[in-house]
Amino acid sequence: MAETAGKDRGKRMEALAGAGLGLVLLLVCSGFLWRLEGRPEGKADRPAVEVLELEADGSSGPVPSGRLVHLSGLVETPEVLTDSLTGSSVQALGIRREVEYFQWVEVLRPAAASSDGPRKAEDYAYHQRWVAEPVDSSAFHSEEARRRFANMTLVRLTNESRYAGEVRLGVYRLPPGLTASLPAEEPFTVTVSGSLRDELNRQAAQAHRSAGRGPLLLSNVVHAQGGIIYIGAGGTPQNGDVRVIYSQIPPMRASLAGAVQGTDVTAWRGEGGEICRLLPGGQTAQEMLPELTLPGTGPAVVWGHRLAAVLVCACAFFLLLRPLRQVFSGDSACACRMSWGWGGGSLLLGLLWTAALIWGAAQAAGAGM
Repeated sequence: MAETAGKDRGKRMEALAGAGLGLVLLLVCSGFLWRLEGRPEGKADRPAVEVLELEADGSSGPVPSGRLVHLSGLVETPEVLTDSLTGSSVQALGIRREVEYFQWVEVLRPAAASSDGPRKAEDYAYHQRWVAEPVDSSAFHSEEARRRFANMTLVRLTNESRYAGEVRLGVYRLPPGLTASLPAEEPFTVTVSGSLRDELNRQAAQAHRSAGRGPLLLSNVVHAQGGIIYIGAGGTPQNGDVRVIYSQIPPMRASLAGAVQGTDVTAWRGEGGEICRLLPGGQTAQEMLPELTLPGTGPAVVWGHRLAAVLVCACAFFLLLRPLRQVFSGDSACACRMSWGWGGGSLLLGLLWTAALIWGAAQAAGAGM
């Protein structure tokens, strides 16, 4: 009796372990299929576009005109770029200057319930934060807010982006401005000259007086450290403070998708428009061109993946339903025949589950277009 109970307990534990494995299989397969189907609608029905893989050193030989090409390598330039404000220079693919202002901003929010009067339909809150453009406080909602939260700026400066014109990926020359798609992740150290410092201090003092706040308490409010110029007293930011953030696009490994004429990179023209992309890192053609049907993602391959997904999901459901099979079949003589029935039911569930995933992914992809 005890031996029989132990066997039954072992079978139940084995069934539960199988159900856990089935759940993992179902989740993994569902995620894979959703990602496979999450592409622009109708992609699987389009003819595959051949991509020619090139070597950055030009060893691939002449490239036929009109071919879509893909290559990866180091993107670099011999040019030195100079910031127009500070005159500081660096050899880089691009430099960027971003100006931020510490300002009062008005935020519309629902009014809180009040016990001493009628509830208003709306309310306004005021916060200080760094913003990309000066905020016109004269447009605030009320006269009191315009008076209490009046904005000023010590200086007004412009953003600037500069990119090298002579840029190469191996032996291939990139079109001007294509490096703008690369991230400017490294700071660009600048130096503030004495004349620029004097001019910024003069503008800050004049702005302070014009805002009715009297003379500046400091003769120098310009602080430069690394890739940041801070204009203000320092310490806790005050209304009107300005910071200028410099960054550069250094030479980096990147991947290109487009066309070439000789050693010049141009845009590839296809049915959906032009393609000329430069992305950081070593990305594959499939990663760079998700909207195209590439070799290995055509209809035959997609339908093969779908069929495999049906079979995997059917196995997952078969394992998930195993505890129920033991309850209904037990040790009776019809257990074998019931297993065939459970197998057919699992296959049907796998087919329905896969169809639902394909339909859902297609709807999501269509909504995102």
